[in-house]
Amino acid sequence: MRHLAAALLLLHFASAGDGSFQEIGRGKAMTGDVEGVAVSDSGRYAATFCQGVFQVVDTSGGFYDEWEFQLPISGVTFSGEKAYIFKENGTVEVRDCKAAKFLTREKVPARATYPKVGSSGAKFYYVGPQPKGDADQGLACIDSASGKVDFYLPNLGTAGLYGVTADGKKVVAVEGKPGGDSGNVALKLKLYDVATKSTKTLKATKSVGEVGSFISSCHFSPDGKTILACLNTSEEDGSGYSELISFGVQDGKPIRSSKIPEGLVGEVAFLPNGNTVIFQNLQNLICYDLERSSVLFSTSVGSPSTTPLKVSANGQVLALPSGKQIWLWKIQPK
Repeated sequence: MRHLAAALLLLHFASAGDGSFQEIGRGKAMTGDVEGVAVSDSGRYAATFCQGVFQVVDTSGGFYDEWEFQLPISGVTFSGEKAYIFKENGTVEVRDCKAAKFLTREKVPARATYPKVGSSGAKFYYVGPQPKGDADQGLACIDSASGKVDFYLPNLGTAGLYGVTADGKKVVAVEGKPGGDSGNVALKLKLYDVATKSTKTLKATKSVGEVGSFISSCHFSPDGKTILACLNTSEEDGSGYSELISFGVQDGKPIRSSKIPEGLVGEVAFLPNGNTVIFQNLQNLICYDLERSSVLFSTSVGSPSTTPLKVSANGQVLALPSGKQIWLWKIQPK
């Protein structure tokens, strides 16, 4: 373990009238590109990893801790102020960031990726091999204490594209695998009811099913009543556009759609009010109002990262991958 200290410098402040992004600072540069980021519920701590190196940044105190594990890390997520570090051999290290100590080790199947933690650490969600089964890729939920499998959904959760309601009763996930001759495939969106074990296909706009269409993000709103999916469409001339499509959870029907006319959008993150989202488009970090289909404020951050951004549960802190560093922003809507 290595403990390092460094000041986080305030670099710039960007505003467009309806709020602003205030840069807090960046973590220490790692040996390779950032592979994943996570933020604690309060926004006090942000985490990142590259291969076997795990780093935690205190967004208010100006320091960071860094550990180098012998095995590669497959994913990092938070529950409260506890960071869960999933390693490729199936070991999960739990780091209490507030107490600055490791608590325990858990066990999941090897190669568990894109993890999420539910029910205050009682449930683990991940994309990976079927526990004690034959499927090589799917979305799983297991009990963290007993290892009992609650459900396994083959071919869902592609590239970590899934969301879970706060009560754990509903799951939304992309079905299909990226790739194909064109480089993109149209991916279906599935809504799974944990209690009834039933699955419903969500139908979006006419773009779904066309060659060159693919879903880059899907999440439940904070109240669990709607689902937001980002549908990207690539044109033959190399251009493209995105649609932010909202669905009602009860009937699975589209409620509204907002078109982002230029460039493709990756990860989309909700703010607590359920009407405002954060995403990166072209070289801009954008705060967007879904009801008004309008940009509230934005700032230039350079080329988009292929690693998804993350926002704290309270909507105050954003962690953005930026090459070999984690880039931290304060979100300040009016």
